Amino acid sequence: MKWVDTRYELPAPHRRVLVAMNVGTDWEFVAIGTFCMDHWIVDGEIRLVTMQEVQYWAPIASTPRRGK
Repeated sequence: MKWVDTRYELPAPHRRVLVAMNVGTDWEFVAIGTFCMDHWIVDGEIRLVTMQEVQYWAPIASTPRRGK
């Protein structure tokens, strides 16, 4: 998994990804979020999250599929 800086690239809109918020502070944490063009919707937050609060995102890895 590689973290992507939101200053250089954003995920496809409405795709759920891992997001890193408040990086480098005492309140740094990782959650699942969705990019919505001018804000983020982050699990566990009861408000819309501003673009500046999410510094990095990463795709969610899918589980391997078992053959039949």
